[in-house]
Amino acid sequence: EAVRNVEVSYDGKSAYTADVTGRILAWRLDTLENVGDMHDPSSGCVEILCCSLDSTYLAAGSSNGTVTIWNTHTLQKVGGYELSSAEVKAMVFGHTSYESLLFVGYDDGHLYAIDVVRGEVEYNVECGDRIVSLGVYDDPDTLVVALDGGVLNEYSLEDFSLDNEGDVSTKGIVLMWIAGGSGCLPPRIAVCITVDHHLILYDLISDCVYFELEFSPDYRVMHLLGGPVTAMAFVQQQTGYKNREPKRAVILPFDIAHCLQHPNDA
Repeated sequence: EAVRNVEVSYDGKSAYTADVTGRILAWRLDTLENVGDMHDPSSGCVEILCCSLDSTYLAAGSSNGTVTIWNTHTLQKVGGYELSSAEVKAMVFGHTSYESLLFVGYDDGHLYAIDVVRGEVEYNVECGDRIVSLGVYDDPDTLVVALDGGVLNEYSLEDFSLDNEGDVSTKGIVLMWIAGGSGCLPPRIAVCITVDHHLILYDLISDCVYFELEFSPDYRVMHLLGGPVTAMAFVQQQTGYKNREPKRAVILPFDIAHCLQHPNDA
């Protein structure tokens, strides 16, 4: 079956692929050997995969709203949740002392925090708009929720209170991830792709737009890498009904850590 999603573990040793039937295959990256599969027939079509920071857990979010948790060492199911009938749009695991928390965002605007170790739902928040992306940054421990309407909501992981709302774009956000950070400096930049084809770097600490770049509507953007140097691919779409394969891809690395120290270089 055709591969629908790919997720690489944080330790760099394994990769996981999900096909259109919801079957998940586990692979060793050093040998490219298939080491097993995971499949829960009740989960439906898997829309998104998410690996925990310690590479112990793999979460699978489905189009029918179910969230399934797998142990990557045993390839056994350790949890299943039917929190909403809406599609799972985004998932991310917490950092530092919140590594056991999995945050799940739905198409209907509901946001959940699941403790995958204890098997309990810790929080449930109504965001009031469709959730498109989730991200986490440290110091302070914060969850960033990108909403369809162009707003970034920031929630404290300590008590899940809403700390800030940042207006990024009135046109709407289609993709967001957290990047930046270098040495003792934590990641602090939300990289946002907007509906009207703008790349926006939003400073979460200063609560302002740091950098903005408009790109051609002939391209769509894929997130490749976060961190001090973030990278993205601008994939040109082939027009016409018969051939929709990409005909060109441009990979753009952006040294956020350098530009934060040398703003004129942006």
